[in-house]
Amino acid sequence: MGARVAAATSSESATAAWLPGSFVRMFVGDGTAARPDAGVLAGNGFSYTAATCVTTCNGGNGGLLGSGGNGYNGGNGGDAGWVGDGGAGGNAVTAANGGNGGAGGMLAGNGGAGGNALAGSSGSGGNGGNAGQLSVYGNGGNGGNGGAGTPGTPGTTIPGPMTWTSYTTASPGGGLGSNNVYGVYAVGSGPTATIYAATTGGLSVSTNGGANWITYTTASPGGGLGANDVRGVYAVGSGPTATIYAATFGGGLSISTNGGANWNTYTTANTSGGLGADDVRGVYAVGSGPTATVYAATVGGGVSVSTNGGANWTSYSPGGVIGQNYVYGVYAVGSGPTATIYAATQSGLAISGDGGTNWTNHTTANNSGLGSNFVFGVYAVGSGPTATVYAATLSDGVSVSTNGGTNWTTYTNANTSGGLGSDQTRGVYAVGSGPTATVYAATFGGLSVSTNGGATWTTYTTANTSGGLGSNTVRGVYAVGSGPTATIYAATTGGGLSVYGSSPGTTTPGTPGTPGGNGGRGGNAGLIGTGGAGGAGGDLSYNGTNGQSSPYTRT
Repeated sequence: MGARVAAATSSESATAAWLPGSFVRMFVGDGTAARPDAGVLAGNGFSYTAATCVTTCNGGNGGLLGSGGNGYNGGNGGDAGWVGDGGAGGNAVTAANGGNGGAGGMLAGNGGAGGNALAGSSGSGGNGGNAGQLSVYGNGGNGGNGGAGTPGTPGTTIPGPMTWTSYTTASPGGGLGSNNVYGVYAVGSGPTATIYAATTGGLSVSTNGGANWITYTTASPGGGLGANDVRGVYAVGSGPTATIYAATFGGGLSISTNGGANWNTYTTANTSGGLGADDVRGVYAVGSGPTATVYAATVGGGVSVSTNGGANWTSYSPGGVIGQNYVYGVYAVGSGPTATIYAATQSGLAISGDGGTNWTNHTTANNSGLGSNFVFGVYAVGSGPTATVYAATLSDGVSVSTNGGTNWTTYTNANTSGGLGSDQTRGVYAVGSGPTATVYAATFGGLSVSTNGGATWTTYTTANTSGGLGSNTVRGVYAVGSGPTATIYAATTGGGLSVYGSSPGTTTPGTPGTPGGNGGRGGNAGLIGTGGAGGAGGDLSYNGTNGQSSPYTRT
């Protein structure tokens, strides 16, 4: 008996040697980390985890009867055999893309889900696995989600120092119509600004901050100006839809409602209520088009007002004094019968608070009156008794009233704490009112600027080290903003148009961002089942397409 046992034991040992465990494992058994595929006949593929996978690992394939294992860190899921589910693709951990899901069993089983891409990597999500081609029942795996894109970094621009640049007839890009500039208006600042310059050689317009110029004259197509000697300009808007008002010397008021392409000129000869005089020195408007209220300062015809864009005019003689028919500048707050109109005349500053019907004239004879009765330019902030009014006089500086004209303070070249460049002033503009206002005075001794309402002044001339004016004879001024970063436009005689602004600076380009990754495609269903959903794409990328579903449903 013992011998039999011994023999049997010996026989079993021989058989074990002939059929080792590794040989059995080839046919039956689950996969391992070292050998991830299952046995050929039966077993599940090995699923990797962080503990068993160092980099990227594909899940093991299942046996004929068995499911595929899951991939790790972008590894693909293993395929099932005849019956079983495909393994899931691994979500990206350090890799960019998600792994694809494994295929479901050929006869039965679901496809594995695709892995998600790494967040912020722009990687693509893995595709969902298909159900088996002959699978009676089986759903496709869902596609993995794409990774989000990486944002770009914005570029930075450091503006250059503030300096003066003068534009003349010799400037590249067309140049001005004349170096004698009497008025200026601008919309915006910098390289995108639209600038309107009233010159004695036509109206010059730049739509790119002065780089290029187009000059409109009497010979321009579309009607042209009434005269080439333009003494004042105002505009509403910019570009091809802008309404432009050009005050001409002896040619009336020319108006374009399409940025200068076509012009209509209004004169004393208009049959339906013309201008008071054809010598127009200044213009202001509220609105544009056929409903605009337009105010024209005429020499000899008073203030002409149109409430329908220029079609008809009513002329007012402020105060009935002959000198007050000689109007050199006009400004208004509002329109219609409640408008406040300020008229700079040869015999004082006339103010109407009812749209022109009644006028009050302010002169040197008033209590704390004007510096001079000959007023060339006017600007105001507000209306009524609280308005701040600025008057540029012929030879006695700038007079300022902070109570609507009742009392005046006059600033001249003789001011002890930084006076004007000259007492001969031709234009004035201001941002704000009271002691914090920034006031710009166009003088025959340069451009004088006060940042404290007129108490002290700084004058810019041709001698400035930061570029300097084109000429010290300044006829008009306009500004965008206030303080040290304001853009200032100075109309000079003989020196063209001088613009104070930041010089070209240093630009550091930004870095472009990257779009997100695409979502994975959903797997297709079997004979009966639902296709997998496509994964969501990262920003600026595509979502994955849905897998194809079966036309049949499981009951």
